[in-house]
Amino acid sequence: MNPDNTLVKKTDYLWLSIPLSVVLPMVIGLILSNYFPGWRWSHYPFHSMLESFGSLSSLIIATLMLLMINNQHLPRYYTWIACALIYMGILDGFHALLHTGISFVWLHSIATMAGGLTFMAIWLPESLLTGQRKNILLISVISSALFVGIFSILYPSYLPTMVVSDQFSILAKVLNITGGIGFIIGSSFFLKNHLLSNNTHHNESHKNEDIVFANHALLFGIAGILFESSVIWDAGWWWWHILRLLAYLVVLIYFLSLFKEQQDTLTRNELKLNNVNKDLEQRVYERTKELEKANQAKSEFLSSMSHELRTPMNAILGFAQLITLDKKPKSNYKSYADEILSAGDHLLELINKILDLSIIEEKKLDVNMEDTNISKIISDSVATMYSIAEQSNIQLINNIPAESHYIVRVDNLRLKQVILNLLSNAIKYNQKNGKVDISINVTDDKIRISFKDTGIGISKEKQEKLFTPFERLGFEGNVIEGAGIGLVLSKKLMKLMNGTIGVQSTSPAQGSTFYIELPYKPQ
Repeated sequence: MNPDNTLVKKTDYLWLSIPLSVVLPMVIGLILSNYFPGWRWSHYPFHSMLESFGSLSSLIIATLMLLMINNQHLPRYYTWIACALIYMGILDGFHALLHTGISFVWLHSIATMAGGLTFMAIWLPESLLTGQRKNILLISVISSALFVGIFSILYPSYLPTMVVSDQFSILAKVLNITGGIGFIIGSSFFLKNHLLSNNTHHNESHKNEDIVFANHALLFGIAGILFESSVIWDAGWWWWHILRLLAYLVVLIYFLSLFKEQQDTLTRNELKLNNVNKDLEQRVYERTKELEKANQAKSEFLSSMSHELRTPMNAILGFAQLITLDKKPKSNYKSYADEILSAGDHLLELINKILDLSIIEEKKLDVNMEDTNISKIISDSVATMYSIAEQSNIQLINNIPAESHYIVRVDNLRLKQVILNLLSNAIKYNQKNGKVDISINVTDDKIRISFKDTGIGISKEKQEKLFTPFERLGFEGNVIEGAGIGLVLSKKLMKLMNGTIGVQSTSPAQGSTFYIELPYKPQ
């Protein structure tokens, strides 16, 4: 938005409100004084009602204002306005109790002067309104207003003359005009704030309040000045009473609506906070559940590892004891040694997998990516697993031609680790006299290596748990060795090499097909 346009809009709004607050009241006041000089309406109850309403309104406005200042919804300089309203509210309250007399005019005049001068103090630096000083100022204002009101009622003979021959005395006029000028000077502070957007006191969020009080102060200022041309109970006298009442009504309605709006905002914020708290509680609950699952997985891991590590260790110790107890060499020592080596290899494999998984979880595992012929890695892996497959009567069928040349960017060692793990699983969980088919499928940007076995297959429900740490799908304590780590480790290794791993198994009776996919660019 163009700053110049903004200033024009503000100025237009000001010049629209100033005639209503200054010119129109002055013109009506002068017309009433000049064209209805003999008109009188002496009505104490109505006057008392006007002053009581004004007194109550000013005290309510001051209270709302102080609450908003304390909640930092209004600037501190509004403290001076609150003090001016307290002065007028208390003194006008005493004034409303009296009939015509010295105290009657004195209390009204001193209320106008004290309110105007206090209102004018808004020009003073905000640094004067620190917490302690603000409290002292409020106590002083309330105490002095109560003292003046009570003293004026109890000791009217000590008060100066305020009415001479049914006309207001010079002192009465001076007090009211002084207060009126104070209000007008105070209003100029708000006008300056509204017009000068770069003013250090100005806050854009408070421009509405500034305009409301600019008009409020102008109405009070004009009322104080019109006092000079009026006579008690005449039309001009009632007119400036009505002006004061209008000034109170404008501010009271505005501040009640503003206070309600802020309370509504507070309520909305509390609802949002409650929703945030509920969301936080839900997250804490979910996180707690995750931690409980993690603890449960840890317990299951310890239980599984206790069993899996104990089995090969017992075998190692048992066969070693048999060798040491038997003092005569026997031919079956060779089979004992073979069992020891087998159990030791299995134990070493478990320990290595646990260490690898721990390193990956801590994000400390680095992969050495290089261009590699994947066909060679597969053929080497098949050769490594051939003797193990032969012992289990499992046939390994490598359908990838030896002369094929598929170049992928991987970590040779880690990819071979994944392939060996998939081949090992395909052999362990296969049917007797079964087979494992290894095939390759190439697309424009991916290469898939599949390992299809003729084993027991995996149901849909169990497939969802396959890559969960330490999950053995009901084979816990079974003669088939394992700890539920291999597939989890393989999945994490494939992710580090920008690849994926998955499984396909249509029915438990028709085996399973595990596969790995890697990015591929044909050479």
